[in-house]
Amino acid sequence: VRACVHDGAPSLFRRFMAGEFDREVFRFLVCDALGIPDGIPQDRFEHAFGDVFTLNADVVRGWQSLRRDFGLTVTAVSNMDPIRWQRLERMGVPPIFDHIVLSFEEKMVKPSEELMLRARERSGAKAEETLFVDDQAKNFPPAESLGILTHLFTDAGRLWEEIGRIGVRSPLKPV
Repeated sequence: VRACVHDGAPSLFRRFMAGEFDREVFRFLVCDALGIPDGIPQDRFEHAFGDVFTLNADVVRGWQSLRRDFGLTVTAVSNMDPIRWQRLERMGVPPIFDHIVLSFEEKMVKPSEELMLRARERSGAKAEETLFVDDQAKNFPPAESLGILTHLFTDAGRLWEEIGRIGVRSPLKPV
């Protein structure tokens, strides 16, 4: 299944995250590639495909503190598809952020300088006032070319250390 969805240039998954086709077409293409002639019912497919997230409570509390206690703007920039985004909505993710920039809505995926520009413009921040946090370093070059600071996320403690290093008092004590 992983090879079916993630192999190819660009992969079915990357094309789906870029908004190239809708959730029904994605399901059809995956089932076809897997040789499942009758397909998988849409609801079962979406449940299996979308059930991949666990919220990091320390990070959620930190983002909330940055917004509430420090008045900072927190913008999510995510390579995301509509199935998984719906799951995150049900998990209560949208209120954690001031702005949300999703690849499937923008019709482009990270790494992308244009996607970084859109996120920065929506947040109203200057490049030198922006920290882009991602768990994949391959997404950093466009942000760095715009003068945006970057941080490779590995755990909440290191993230709060980096936020403190750039001049914002840590919203939480590292766990």
